[in-house]
This record gives sequence, structure tokens and C-alpha cells, in this order.
Amino acid sequence: MKNTIEIIDREKRKNNIIVSGLTIDAEDPTVLKQAVTNMIKQHLKIDIAIKTTKKIGTQTCVVELEKAEDKINIMRNKHLLKNVHPDKIYINEDLTKQEKDKMKIMREKAKEEIEKGNTVKIGYNKIIVNGVEWRWHNKEKKIIQPSIAKN
Repeated sequence: MKNTIEIIDREKRKNNIIVSGLTIDAEDPTVLKQAVTNMIKQHLKIDIAIKTTKKIGTQTCVVELEKAEDKINIMRNKHLLKNVHPDKIYINEDLTKQEKDKMKIMREKAKEEIEKGNTVKIGYNKIIVNGVEWRWHNKEKKIIQPSIAKN
């Protein structure tokens, strides 16, 4: 039952992104929608179709996109926001509670490996340490090294 709720929640969020650091004083969804559209067009050079926007903090909003392709293009190009000054604008996936908890554990593991001097890259359900892929194990709720995962 719990797993089914997670699947439904994930499906509901599949076209959503979270935009943080964008200062918009208006509560009006139309103004918010226009501001997000303009920011993405200006900084990422992508034309998108937004279904809805909802402000969830002073500088954070949830954006539901019309098409999955728009989300893919945004996620591929969000690195261009590093050059935006003076604002620090971030775009992230709209994750469920379980996914947020999983990502927290993965970031902590990645941080440990970086402190050991290893090269680390985080992906979906995996981290790559010095070119070796470590996978997320759902039952154990942790990252498993390749030699352990095969057993």
C-alpha cells in the first residue's frame, strides 16, 4: 500500500521542477508563471509551456510543465545558471519524501568519498566513485558497492 502511494505521488510530480532563488514578490500565479518563463528563456535559452506555478516559499516555487521534453531540456541546461549573478538560482526535481531521504543518504556517501580524495558523480539511484558505479539498494536503503551488489 505504501509503495503504491509512492508510485502515485512520483507520477503526479514527474513533470514538476522546483525553482529556488528567484525573487518574486507577487502571489499571483500568472505573474509567477511569467517570471519563471522569462527567467528560463533568458538564462537557459529554452521556450517552455508551463501548466501551473505555485509559490512554496519566499524564493521557491513549484512549476508544473506541460511536456516532459521541456523538463528534460531544463534539467540538461540548468548548469548555465552558475553564471547568473548576483542571484543564485537553482532548479531541481520535485522529489517525493522517500526520494529526498534517499538523495540525502547518497549525498552524504558522496561527501565521504570526496573527503577520501575520490572523484565522485551523483546520478539517479547511483553514485560513480572513481569510474565505478555504486547502486542504491531499496531493501537495505543504502548504497551498495559493485562487488557486494553481485552477491
